[in-house]
Amino acid sequence: MDVKHHWHLMERMENLLERVEHRVYKHERPSHLTAEPSEWHPPMDIRETPAEYLIDIELAGIHKDAIDVSLLEGMLTVHGKRPLKPPAEGERHHIIGRMYGHFSRTFALPEDADTDGIKATVSEGVLSVRLPKLAGAAEVATKIEVD
Repeated sequence: MDVKHHWHLMERMENLLERVEHRVYKHERPSHLTAEPSEWHPPMDIRETPAEYLIDIELAGIHKDAIDVSLLEGMLTVHGKRPLKPPAEGERHHIIGRMYGHFSRTFALPEDADTDGIKATVSEGVLSVRLPKLAGAAEVATKIEVD
């Protein structure tokens, strides 16, 4: 499977599952229309160069100590929490346009990702994860005989 297609397919599946969860199982208004914190999925970009994969996840206003990046069985997970600050005495919210509560993103890594070389940094509200590719790991098509 083409790597770009793999990432695109994973993103589409995640978006579909998120819609199903919010519309079918919870039977509630989307969290961005309420003041109640819930799990959300921060926006992201995934790019590829000949040498590595690059994932940028928008996490503005979240301290790096509140972000957890982990790898288990070929799955990279980024999760954490942006708490909703209660209004001060005499203050009230008119619009809550940002997402609050727990967030997460999980990615199935391509087979040519070098998991020993993964690096994550935060700068200007963006978490950047760099996944180097294994040296000499070119995608090879396997011929399947048709009977």
